[in-house]
Amino acid sequence: MGVKQRSVVKVLLLSIITFGLYWLYVTHQYHTEFAKESELDPGFSPVVRTVMLFVPLANIYALWLFYQDVETLTGKSGVKYFALSLVFVGYYMAVGALNDYAA
Repeated sequence: MGVKQRSVVKVLLLSIITFGLYWLYVTHQYHTEFAKESELDPGFSPVVRTVMLFVPLANIYALWLFYQDVETLTGKSGVKYFALSLVFVGYYMAVGALNDYAA
């Protein structure tokens, strides 16, 4: 298991304080950890997934892929997290689900 536990509150607060830079860092860390998971597509590149977050429309697709990976690992609905991410809640719920998976 390569996914680490992270404090949801810490991720939320540092994301706000750093104007989203910490969110990008943590998301890239998750992409890197996902690349080591055997249940997921072994061919995806964590760097490409992170860079996609900067490209309009591709960023929506990158988030969709992120939440599908969360669903594969945790068994919890990625669609729910994706929909809730539109109001900035879904990502932090997904962090909580990944914490449960990592425990």
